Amino acid sequence: LTAYAARPRFTPRTEVLAYLLAAAALVLAHGWARSPGWRRLGALGAVLAAWSQLHLSWAAGAGLALAPLALSPRIDFWRAQWRLGALRRAGVVGAGLLAGALLLGASRQLGGVLGALRGGDLAAITEMQPLWRFPSLAVPFGAAAAGALALAWGEPEGRLRRCLLWALAVGLGLVAARNVALALLGTLAPALVARGRGPQWGLRIPVPLLAGGVGVALVVASALDRDPPWGVGVRWELFPRDAAAFVRSAGLPGPVLNTLDVGGYLGWAWAGQPPTFIDGRVFGHSPQFQDLDAWAAGEDPGGVLARRGTRTAVLRALYYSSGRLLPVLPWLLAQPEWALVRATDALIFARRPLPEGVTERAPAEAWRYVLWEAGVKASEGAEPAHLGYTRGIAHHHLGEREKARREFARAVGEHPEWAGFYGGYLGAYGVEGAPAPGRMR
Repeated sequence: LTAYAARPRFTPRTEVLAYLLAAAALVLAHGWARSPGWRRLGALGAVLAAWSQLHLSWAAGAGLALAPLALSPRIDFWRAQWRLGALRRAGVVGAGLLAGALLLGASRQLGGVLGALRGGDLAAITEMQPLWRFPSLAVPFGAAAAGALALAWGEPEGRLRRCLLWALAVGLGLVAARNVALALLGTLAPALVARGRGPQWGLRIPVPLLAGGVGVALVVASALDRDPPWGVGVRWELFPRDAAAFVRSAGLPGPVLNTLDVGGYLGWAWAGQPPTFIDGRVFGHSPQFQDLDAWAAGEDPGGVLARRGTRTAVLRALYYSSGRLLPVLPWLLAQPEWALVRATDALIFARRPLPEGVTERAPAEAWRYVLWEAGVKASEGAEPAHLGYTRGIAHHHLGEREKARREFARAVGEHPEWAGFYGGYLGAYGVEGAPAPGRMR
């Protein structure tokens, strides 16, 4: 049930290895609480140290792993070590300093994330929104967490401690949808260390029958699940395979500027040559991220390209979470020194003069690509708020006025809160919308 509830996070990403490290850290932490020893403590420190270099989730994972130690401090173990001589006393002090350093680093990491959620880089990212806004995730999460609580209830001894650990893990999952896998792993740990029978709620259902019912329910839920679809393999429309191959085969010059959502694949496909401008390893207030934000938003595209000496740009045309068109796209199409040279599974622009054998493509191909990318986004389920407006803009630039009018009218009907930001387009088609409440990012 946990694996099913957390399935959106178990896709190819560095975070999957973080879940394995989380499981190892939880096993070591709960094992130490039962039978303390230096080997377990050293292994736990090594796991957290490795995790801190892999993925940002280490901060939350450190909290989940250190909580069992804080709730079962095993003072008897530390007193015994203190009496065994200077070397052991140094170890006790070192362990305390290491725990303090981990907690300080984790608190700073979490503080940065919370600050970014309050109007910063993370505020508009879908997966960073609270879990309860996504019923398709919240319902199976709640079912799995309830099952874990029933197991964690166990015998009276240690029940309060187990329930507190369960509540800490559930709270981690509720604050951000992206945490569902890590949170459910956290709920399993106190469930699996419990002894005795779970709570008796007046039910007398045989365990095999109950397990079979859960299994049937999961099979039915999986059959009805639209995301991900059935099958094994790669959904290549999500990755710029053709664009990556074209940059290398055509010998397009660097430096290359790419959007964040394609950076990971480009780094893999190019094996570092040419180097990517940004990918998932770079985040926060780094110079790359700030320049990318200013470039994509059309705030200072020319300045960013000049500072970076960019000769080639590879981009997806939409903000992934909102479906909004990147403002830099019409800017690039209007610049005489830049030429559109590819529009298949990503847009590629190159600075003139173009390399031999590379030809310029018509701007209409870029707008056809925008419609294609919007279709891919729509196929994933519920459409994001800006997607209809983006389709209307693409039809407008293609001269398909009736299609543009229909898209704008439908977008205003479904998401009137954003109509004011598209007032210029809507006015041209006689579609009325509310005035813009402020500047949009």
